[in-house]
Amino acid sequence: MSGLFRSQYRPDRTRLGAGWPELGAAMDEIRERLGAPVILTTDYRVNAWLSFYVPSRPAVEQIETRIRYVNAPEPDPALFRGTMMYVCEGDATFKSRWSARASAPSNR
Repeated sequence: MSGLFRSQYRPDRTRLGAGWPELGAAMDEIRERLGAPVILTTDYRVNAWLSFYVPSRPAVEQIETRIRYVNAPEPDPALFRGTMMYVCEGDATFKSRWSARASAPSNR
């Protein structure tokens, strides 16, 4: 992990899709500054909204529960060789899960 961006902006959960266009645009600007070709998530909902609302349509990959995407093509391995951007909701409690997952053999 090269940095942590904590946004004060929260999408309005009472209205479907409210706030995601703005948040998606902000995430895209950060992703471009990082030079990351992929956005990683560990949450199905965040994965779906970012896939739809990030304007430049980069690869957005959920790094857990790959079975959800069994009918989707495998992501290009080159996406994971350089800088990556991780987006999560709430506290960034992913560090221990990410470390364990990164060192585990692939189950794909």
